[in-house]
Amino acid sequence: MHPLDLIVGPMYSAKSSELIKLSVQAKVGNREVLAVRPDMGDGQTKPFISSRFGDMTIRAVLVSNCWEILAKMSPQINLVLIDEGQFFGPGIVEVVYTIRQSARVVIAGLNLDFRGLPFGPIPDLLAMASSIKILSATCSICGEEAEFSQRLTDGQPSSAFAEDVSIEGRQVGDVYEPRCHKHFQPPLDLKEWFQAQNRP
Repeated sequence: MHPLDLIVGPMYSAKSSELIKLSVQAKVGNREVLAVRPDMGDGQTKPFISSRFGDMTIRAVLVSNCWEILAKMSPQINLVLIDEGQFFGPGIVEVVYTIRQSARVVIAGLNLDFRGLPFGPIPDLLAMASSIKILSATCSICGEEAEFSQRLTDGQPSSAFAEDVSIEGRQVGDVYEPRCHKHFQPPLDLKEWFQAQNRP
């Protein structure tokens, strides 16, 4: 069984940069790398993993679901890099387990959603991980370490009932900011959302 490494943190914490560095290092060592990211189905997702901090970019395969990753595998590949892991469904757990029979897997993703709650399959992947790197960003309010991704709609915390995924810059009125514990503002209707989710 090969390792599974997780790189998690809020938006603007350089998670993609870590994947790019690993890809460059692997290629220097003549290792075969498969880099993938989810196709968000909006016609605007690009086949690249790009850093927000500079010009670093590597080519990546777009997949519409996690099972397509298995179809992209070959015996020569010994490192699989997965960006935006939080956007894959629960099947990613089985896919990763299968890939680890022949290759190391490194996944980058948001560990918390805009509500401040565990995001998608990331908690299950964290439980399986051989190593975990937790990154922080810089709070947009005070400059301290930020662990949260604050989603604002027209300047106010987004409703907890909003869709889990709001692609930055593509939804009118929605923006994201990294926030620290002190300045993160949970949705005002989070209690009602919890009740709708968990109670009969």
